[in-house]
Amino acid sequence: MGELGNLFKDRNHYKNMADPQLKAAGYEQFIEQKITQQVTIVAGATGTVSVTVPTNGKAFLKGYGYAWFATNTYTLRAGSFVMPSRTDQEGSTSIPVIYGNPFPVNSGEKMELTILNGSAADHTYDVVFYVITNRIIQVSSTGGEMILTTGTSGGVPNAVTIYDSSVSTAANVTAKGLAVDPQVPATLLSGSKSTSGATAVALAASTTCKKVTIQVDDGSPDVLIGNATDQSVQLVATQSITIDIDNLSKIYIKRVTTDCTVNYLGS
Repeated sequence: MGELGNLFKDRNHYKNMADPQLKAAGYEQFIEQKITQQVTIVAGATGTVSVTVPTNGKAFLKGYGYAWFATNTYTLRAGSFVMPSRTDQEGSTSIPVIYGNPFPVNSGEKMELTILNGSAADHTYDVVFYVITNRIIQVSSTGGEMILTTGTSGGVPNAVTIYDSSVSTAANVTAKGLAVDPQVPATLLSGSKSTSGATAVALAASTTCKKVTIQVDDGSPDVLIGNATDQSVQLVATQSITIDIDNLSKIYIKRVTTDCTVNYLGS
């Protein structure tokens, strides 16, 4: 069970144990304690949030989290363990990092987070420690609400906005979900195309679109419609077909026996 498991076999602190059955079995009782602290650090200065393990106490740092600000540096110490400094957010006050193997902190040692405020503004930091200990650590918790926040404002999550690919047009979100509101096409595409010989030809030069309706001209011979390599749909005079496509040049027509003509409308 490692060091944490060995501590449960320690018989030196039976007087602190609340469960008689644990005492009788020779196990020491550990509890989990959450300690929150708040500190204000002026621009360019360094501040520290620390919690000291009581005399003859035993503790393990299970996890921690902190308020993050850009251009700040954070350094965690747990007893004799000093973690490498970091400028990202390893854990927040609402979603702390939880270690698979807690760090042991012995009697009189500290769990400590040192913060270098490298920004141009003063900041107030909330810091939370999750501790496994055999004695209640007598320190008052301070700080604000532990609320998960998105965006830049505190306390209440910001609205989430969905944009199109241009990042200029926002989608309309209603109480029932995402509203579909197709934009009216700015241009109506219209034209005709005739075949000349047995080779398939593109309906038009490269022209962006979303949808096109193709109708075989009145009096025209039969027409085959498809893509550049295969034209398998056959239409007769005045018949039509509507295709969702992003470019007119991707549609090909071909005569069956005699040259033919089609008309189209698209947007």
